[in-house]
Amino acid sequence: MKLRLTKLEIKIMQMLMSGSYETIKQLSEETEKSNPRVSSVLKDLENKGFVDSEKKGFSKKVYLASNKHVAILKNLFSLHPALDFSTCLSDSALEILSSLAYGGSDISYIVKYSGFSERTVYRVLGTLKERGIVISEEGVYRINPRFDKLSEFVMEFQSYLNVRRVSHSSTLIWQRGKEFLVETREKRDEDKFFLTAYRRLSDFGIQLISGGYWHYFHSPFIKDLKPEDVCLHTIVMDPSSTRNLLYVLLTIYRIKIDWSYLKDESTKYGLYDTVVSLEEYLSTEGKTKKEYFPTWDEFIAKVREYDV
Repeated sequence: MKLRLTKLEIKIMQMLMSGSYETIKQLSEETEKSNPRVSSVLKDLENKGFVDSEKKGFSKKVYLASNKHVAILKNLFSLHPALDFSTCLSDSALEILSSLAYGGSDISYIVKYSGFSERTVYRVLGTLKERGIVISEEGVYRINPRFDKLSEFVMEFQSYLNVRRVSHSSTLIWQRGKEFLVETREKRDEDKFFLTAYRRLSDFGIQLISGGYWHYFHSPFIKDLKPEDVCLHTIVMDPSSTRNLLYVLLTIYRIKIDWSYLKDESTKYGLYDTVVSLEEYLSTEGKTKKEYFPTWDEFIAKVREYDV
């Protein structure tokens, strides 16, 4: 499901937030749309976690859901009552804002991660800049700090959709837009879901007990995971876990690692310092290490156990 809202969806949510409307008939009359059309929109909003409903006599009562992204959106509407949200958040706007929610980005990045053409991106950014939502400097675009709640909403809405793609019982470990790392008890075989972390380490001769969980990295931008990606995902599971770091060190020790790629990718997970520490640990044979790293004797014992 795409990170997208229509103008009618936004209008209906604003009407529900006012507290003056609670039936499909009332919403239909106010929006001048047919009952079937409004019902269809409400179903889409329900799928996106914005709306719930219940039977009330011969009609259906509709109300806002209690999900976190709904509460943030309601707060956002309250903070900026004069803003035309039906224009600023509809159609392609949310996908483009998602590319900026985690920090400044240039046009090439926004085009790649939003999936829209450069022409569309420039048009939407122009609209958002006119309203003060987006600012730019030296070719780098970012969401205006005044609209930090908008960034929070975009990330939380994306999080809801990401978890929903797997199951409501799954746990989201990390996300950045459409890319996310998830823990689940259900094995998955869909396109763009890549097995990673503990179970994937067995491909490199490191057998681990996974405790009945499966870990998947979802990304629409890659064809497969590299060993370096699997190492990073294993660390992300618990960056201060001596166990996780030990088995990542064993993997690095066993196979040829591209340290440049590992460091470049580590930045998006906030793991750059950890990766640098891993390199220093191995190059100094454990003489330079973080407190939560294994001792060199512990590491060598595992090297012998795994016949690395």
